[in-house]
Amino acid sequence: MPHFVQRNLQIVAIFAGVTLLAYLTGRLVAYNGKMMVLIAIGFAIILPVCAQILRRWRFGVLIIVWWFVVVDQIRKFLGGSQKLLMAGDALLFFVLCVFFLTYYVFNKKSVFSYVPVNIRLLLVSFGCIVCVQAFNLRIPAWILPIAGIRTYLFYMLVLGLGVMFFRTEADLKRFYRWLLILSVPVILFSFCQGFLLYTNPSEVPEYLRSLAKEFHSFGHFEVQYVSASFASAKRYGKFLFVVYPWIYGLSVYLGVSRIRRWGLVLLFMTGNIISGSKEAVVMFLLFHMFFWVMTKERAMRYAAAFLIFLCIALAWHTILDFKFSDITAQNYRMRAILSDKSDWRKRVSQLVGGGGVNVAKAILGDQVLFFGKGAGTYGQEARLFDDMPIGTEIEAGDSGITKVLIELGIFGLFLFTVMYCYILRFLWLSLKKLALHRVYPVALAASFVPMGWIILFIKGHGTISDGMVSFGLWFSIGFILALRYYAVTGSFPVANQRGGR
Repeated sequence: MPHFVQRNLQIVAIFAGVTLLAYLTGRLVAYNGKMMVLIAIGFAIILPVCAQILRRWRFGVLIIVWWFVVVDQIRKFLGGSQKLLMAGDALLFFVLCVFFLTYYVFNKKSVFSYVPVNIRLLLVSFGCIVCVQAFNLRIPAWILPIAGIRTYLFYMLVLGLGVMFFRTEADLKRFYRWLLILSVPVILFSFCQGFLLYTNPSEVPEYLRSLAKEFHSFGHFEVQYVSASFASAKRYGKFLFVVYPWIYGLSVYLGVSRIRRWGLVLLFMTGNIISGSKEAVVMFLLFHMFFWVMTKERAMRYAAAFLIFLCIALAWHTILDFKFSDITAQNYRMRAILSDKSDWRKRVSQLVGGGGVNVAKAILGDQVLFFGKGAGTYGQEARLFDDMPIGTEIEAGDSGITKVLIELGIFGLFLFTVMYCYILRFLWLSLKKLALHRVYPVALAASFVPMGWIILFIKGHGTISDGMVSFGLWFSIGFILALRYYAVTGSFPVANQRGGR
């Protein structure tokens, strides 16, 4: 049996074991009489996984990414228990502990020396603001500041994982294969869901539906969103947003044939469309516009940008130029994704309003927002248990900017804006340095994650609280820093480490 096949089979076996552990954990809650047996089985599964992570923290990173993909499907089987979401944070905490022990205790290496000093100072300064707001006396429940610290600071540490994850260019090829093995079954699963929802919607099992049972009314028809293994179509769309740029950039770097590359484009494009998530479709199109323009010669970029603008104008006056009276049983699903001009005008105005108008309303409506109301006090995601109070709610909009303003105050929002804008500027300058290097397509594609994230962040406050998106965001930033070092020195920050999985 080929070595890479044997290795992937071992990984699949471990993944299956973790899935079984999660299922048994849920049964443990339901059937206390079998507690000792279930605990014994659970430890028999989880201890080998922990042993593997202790040996190779990179394996733990892959487990975390896989957990993001399957945890919502497990929640569907177990009735939507949110406690399973906390298992992902616990797993990440364990991996981070192993990571820091590896590089700061045993090897005495400064991982964050690869991060520019200005970025480090901004991250520390913003962290101090978050910690101060976590002890805000106005917070009504003890669990809320823990959720706030987790939202703002916990996933920032993944920056170090991104810096140190890759050791050679061979790791890039391995990562590409692994992402395909991870994402293609998820997309195919969504195709099966979409087919069943289209043919026999009333007979579709609950575990094939989204937890929120989302419907989108369009004209005289309803479109049920497709969530794949995730809790909602939006979360499925965010998964595609994080994973696809990596896969496409790596395929260009590895010289994958045009036919296979077009196959990937069609596969992921169909996955985005069938999800029903408009923001996923938009981010998919924006990525390809961005990638296409930035891979052209400087003299051709203006022509490429003009051509894209022309295509948008033609689409605006053709395929988007319809009214609700034009919607039929044959075209309503596609038009529910495309929407018409009025719907897009509304969405753009909401995006702008989320970044400006709603913030102004929040400031004018509450004079103490200069200090903030405390980390973790805004938004449904702060509630970890059904009987736990939400905290302070202000009807000022769903924007991520509004969330930061209410929780951290005007100064916290200002520092967050400065920090993130500086990071984006640094990434942009890094792309210029990598423009003539062979890994440029990978860096370009990965940089779209932090650039596109800001759009999703302005649109909805849940983006900054989504662990899967936050993980992809900070991992991508750390990876670009590693590529910048690689372009200058010819080796990754951990080139002296033994290569492997």
